[in-house]
Amino acid sequence: MVDSKRSLDLARSHLLSRERALTSSRDTARSHLSSRGTDMGKKVKKDEKPPPDDVFDPLLVESRQAGTVVLMLSSPEEDVQAKACEAIYKYVDKCDENKKQLLDLNAIEALLPLLQSEDRIVRRNACMAVSVMTAH
Repeated sequence: MVDSKRSLDLARSHLLSRERALTSSRDTARSHLSSRGTDMGKKVKKDEKPPPDDVFDPLLVESRQAGTVVLMLSSPEEDVQAKACEAIYKYVDKCDENKKQLLDLNAIEALLPLLQSEDRIVRRNACMAVSVMTAH
């Protein structure tokens, strides 16, 4: 009976030391991950720097008019051009009447220069918009 009690005490002692070691390594891993900007596999948003004083804060624009989107194609900002091309693609893809409306607004003339844009996304979206507008 004394031997079995001693064996149980040794087993408990061993389990406690293993548990402490695992807890310590888990805490070390958490500390390492939190210093890298993640928390146990979840990305933690880092503090973003505020935009410079001479730059607008990001602006969300919603347009419900096709003419406005065609005007957005001539924006000097690539993000605006890319989103306008994507909106035109989706709009034309809905029905032929939308295609006719954009053709009447000379959207093709505004899209053609964007096919040579330095920005890859603008080129891709412009190509998609032109392709659906010129398809039968």
